[in-house]
Amino acid sequence: MVPTRELCLQVAKEFTVLGRYNGARVATVYGGVAYKPQLDALRKRPHVVVGTPGRLLDLHGRGSLDLRNVSVLILDEADRLLDLGFAPDIRRIVDLLPSRKQTALFSATLTPEVRQIARRYTKDAATVTVNAEEPGVDLIDQTWVEVFEADKFKALREILDRDVVERSLVFRRTKHGVDQLVRKLRGHGYAVAALHGDLGQKERERVLEAFKRGQLKTLVATNLASRGLHVDAIDHVVNFDLPEDAETYTHRVGRTGRAGRRGVALTFVTEWQYDEFEDLRRRSRVPFRQEQLALYA
Repeated sequence: MVPTRELCLQVAKEFTVLGRYNGARVATVYGGVAYKPQLDALRKRPHVVVGTPGRLLDLHGRGSLDLRNVSVLILDEADRLLDLGFAPDIRRIVDLLPSRKQTALFSATLTPEVRQIARRYTKDAATVTVNAEEPGVDLIDQTWVEVFEADKFKALREILDRDVVERSLVFRRTKHGVDQLVRKLRGHGYAVAALHGDLGQKERERVLEAFKRGQLKTLVATNLASRGLHVDAIDHVVNFDLPEDAETYTHRVGRTGRAGRRGVALTFVTEWQYDEFEDLRRRSRVPFRQEQLALYA
């Protein structure tokens, strides 16, 4: 069980790779797309079903998904499942499963809410903790840029126009802000697209595929893309809007500096945000380097 459609597709892809030599069948079920392909996949009696809570319940209610023989339940990105309000759906799905099963729960953060559902849905569980995900200081040049609010668009264009920027991911806090910035960038001739929760699934997949293929040089996104987006060749991440907290910062900049490649993460700090940025710097424990823009030279 996963929180988003993007993560559903990515997890299913990994299961397919892992099971390709023993004939493992993997089905994905998620909302926003037609039922028929998913129903066809379920009729083939898959060994693994990766799905979002709403579509899992929907298909069960239609009599198309039999959960009585499930032997393993995995709750992936449990903190995001809770953030998105899926706790009631999780409870309903677990109640439909056999009492004898293996349950695994994965979460980037162990909030009190996550610990609560871990206690509720597991029995004598073993806890495995790995080092918290931190932006690799060796592979990511993490900088902050002092910029007036009124100059942020000019500053972004200066960065995107650099020869070294081949594939960039720009973060904004709101869907409206994403759409507004995309319109302005397109108006100046940039190959750019938006990624946020209001896009239909087919449009999201089309945008991501174009970005991976290099047909789009820049993607402007909400925090939806800060987790579960795996495009190895992103060389620049730009925090056009300051991240809400250190955890969000970590997930955002972690989209670059992957697969052994170097990356650059730039964070815009406006005249009103110095205290907020200092709090972010302290909590993230990142050795930020300040960069001066030619805009102010």
